[in-house]
Formats: sequence, structure tokens, C-alpha cells
Amino acid sequence: MDRGESDVLNKNLKHIYKIVEILYDKGDLFMKRKFNAFFTIGCALLIVISGNSFAFAADNIQLTNDDMLLVNYGYPEESIDALSLEQRKELVKALNDNPDNVKIETSVLELDNLAEIESFMGTSDDVLVEMGADLSAIISNRYELNEISKQTDVEIAAERDISLTEAKYLKKSIEKGRSEDNSYDCKDKDNAITASGSISSSKLTYTQLYSNKSTSTAPSYNVTLTYNWISPYTLTIFTDEIVTAWGGNLNSSNISAKASYYYDRGTKWDTYFKQNAMTINETVNKGIEFKFPQSIAGLSTQVRTKTGSATFNIYQTKMQGYDTKILSQYCHRVLSVGSASIGISASGPSVGISVGGAWDTSPQRSTTIRY
Repeated sequence: MDRGESDVLNKNLKHIYKIVEILYDKGDLFMKRKFNAFFTIGCALLIVISGNSFAFAADNIQLTNDDMLLVNYGYPEESIDALSLEQRKELVKALNDNPDNVKIETSVLELDNLAEIESFMGTSDDVLVEMGADLSAIISNRYELNEISKQTDVEIAAERDISLTEAKYLKKSIEKGRSEDNSYDCKDKDNAITASGSISSSKLTYTQLYSNKSTSTAPSYNVTLTYNWISPYTLTIFTDEIVTAWGGNLNSSNISAKASYYYDRGTKWDTYFKQNAMTINETVNKGIEFKFPQSIAGLSTQVRTKTGSATFNIYQTKMQGYDTKILSQYCHRVLSVGSASIGISASGPSVGISVGGAWDTSPQRSTTIRY
């Protein structure tokens, strides 16, 4: 274990100890026994994980000739690791067979981290839970931000690899939110602290692509949806989604989706942790919602989803000669009193996706298909 891995382990052990301490003080005798056992097992698991799960660094990506072909046809270079090797081979084959049968559409989502921090620190745990946040994640996020506020600007800048100015803004957003005395209005971000730089915002690249496998008698499309957070986001208390919809009453099959989680060092991604299957909610013949938590650690805000992909096939047994669209977008849940609903609508060739105000979304991608 190198020094960087040891630092991650020590930080995670501190998170576990503090959270168990908080919950222990609130629990009854039965729960205290549970927490004692949980703490022991959690520490042991973290030691095992730290010794075995650091597979590779997030920025250690070497592009192959196949990768370069995808990039040359419009797939974002920084998102290559969101595709599995099998997905890359299939797409390269489709491009080599006929590049006109492959469509790639990309958009970018930018998230205001400082406004989110300020809102979070000024909102009570009860209100956050009512909004759908996970309690253990709330405690963990709040603990980490409180610990940051105790550091000097120089310490924050060194640990998170940011400028002194950015460190000052980070502390100010924490302190201003905390001064609101848990009465912060999640809708009012006009007076939130804003700044430029890597700490102030996070960017995500979202891509929709398909390969046309249709024949003259039957439509068939292989669809792949990927995302890549170029820089880590700060809060990890909710669940994110990829939502997709299509018209024409097409059937779906071979649905698969996974999210990959990484450690981070403040404003930069660090080592890979693990990959989890997404939850799949299908609206038959109309669309799919792919759901996954922003962080799987729960007891540590250091393990966030960086990349992910969802794949599926849509088809019919007979070509009808009409046009419809495949729509999709990434939905990142944020602190807002707006609706958290996501809706899929489709009637004949007409199709739509509606997203409530509790989400920051990538611009919707749309591709016309024949069925």
C-alpha cells in the first residue's frame, strides 16, 4: 500500500468512526450492539479493500487504435473508459461495416458545487430526508464539510489541489450555509457564493449513440448511453438517473447497465473502486430509467460514480415506414424543492421526456430512426 492509498484508508476509517459514534449515541441497546459489530466488520473490510481494490488510476488511460477510431467519429476521448472493451469492439465493427449506420450525440452538464454546498449546510437532516436523501450519506457529507471548515486555506488548497482563492470560497460556502441556521431555501441560489475554478463547478459528458442493425423488412437498433464526470462533484446524498424514451411502440431487449465508482482527491479523480449494476425501470415499448446512487460508500463521500453505461436493443418484426426518435439525458439530483419526478411519454411516433425541477440535466439528445 502506497502513501496515497494509506491516506484514503485513514480518512475512511475516520468517517466510519465518526458516523458510528453519532448513530451510537442516538440508538437503543439492540442498535448499539449492531453498530459495534458493524464497526468491526467495516474496518476489516476497508483494510481488505484498500489492499485489493485500487486497480488503476482514473487518468491512466492509454488509447488503442480502436479507441482512436471512435474518437475520430465523434465519441469524446475523455469518456472512452465508460465503454467496456466489448462495447468498443462492437462499435468499431459497426463503423468499419458502414459508418453511416452509427450516430453519436454528446452533451455537457455543468454543476454548481458551491451553491450545492451552501444549500446543504443550511438545510436540516429531516428536510433532506424528506427530499429523498440517504441519512447515512447526509451525516457523512456533513461531517466531511465540517472537517474541511476546520482547516486553514493552505491546508485545503494542498489537500484538494486547488488555489488559495478557491479554498477561501469553499470555506465561505460552508460557513455561509451553516449560518443560515437550517432555514435555507433550496430555491434561492441567487445569493449563493460563486467562483471560477475547479472547486466551483463539475462537468459531465453525456453521450447517446446507436448502431443501425435494421433490414429492409424489420427495424433494429443497438443503443448505448454513457456518462463521464470529468471532475468530481461534491455532494453525494441522492440517486442519479439516465432516462431514455422512443416512439413507434418498439420492443426492447438485452438491457444492461453498470455504474463505475472511483475515489477522488477533491477536484481530481483517483483510483477505481468497483462497478455496480444500475436499477432498471422499464416502461414497456416506451422507455427505460436507469438508476444508481451518487456514492456507494455511504460511510465515505470519497467513492463517487465517475463513469457508467447502459445498453439495449429496440426492434420490431415488421418495417412500417415511419420515423420516430430516440431521446435520452442524464439527470443529476440536486438540492431543490422542485419536483423529483421523471416522466416518459410515447404515442405512435411522438415521444417525450419530462424532468422535474429537482434535477440538473444534460441537454437532451435526440436521434431520428426509421421503423
